[in-house]
Amino acid sequence: MNAIELTEFECLPADAISLSPAHIDHALELSQRSPQTENRWQIYLTALALAGVEQWLHDRTPDLSVQQTHCTLLSSPFTDATTAACNLQVNGFKLCILGTESVFDDAIAIPAAAIDSSDCVAHFYVPVEVYEEQAHIRLWGFYAMTSYNNVSPSWNALKQTPIAYRWIGLSVISIGCYCS
Repeated sequence: MNAIELTEFECLPADAISLSPAHIDHALELSQRSPQTENRWQIYLTALALAGVEQWLHDRTPDLSVQQTHCTLLSSPFTDATTAACNLQVNGFKLCILGTESVFDDAIAIPAAAIDSSDCVAHFYVPVEVYEEQAHIRLWGFYAMTSYNNVSPSWNALKQTPIAYRWIGLSVISIGCYCS
């Protein structure tokens, strides 16, 4: 009998949200619309994150008003101004969904357009870890723009490149608790 290597299995967290095949197909379709092939993977992750967040919101509180009308990831014509899903509106609040493969990286990149463009600035920035191979996502919390404005007078201190900002570690982000 062969011993099974436990390192071959990756356990999903108990609070992971499953994605349907339709979510995956839609995310793939959205990513293929990008004329810039180097952005397609990030757009795919963000589209999966967006679908999972919307599913989570609907499952938790079905009567929330969730509007995608101005969501940058879903807008047409599609542009690569941002690879985040800005302008998801939930009960009048603007959310910016940031899909990432791991929230344990040393920083979470935020497209500059999500901060610099007045059309994209959100009330809350929501990092979402995407378990692409397992078709699940996990919400890690949120970062309120007002919290950051109280800590630092300028986002420029965190500007990494002309096209991206970065939060240095999760200690910068105000984590919200998602308890049942």
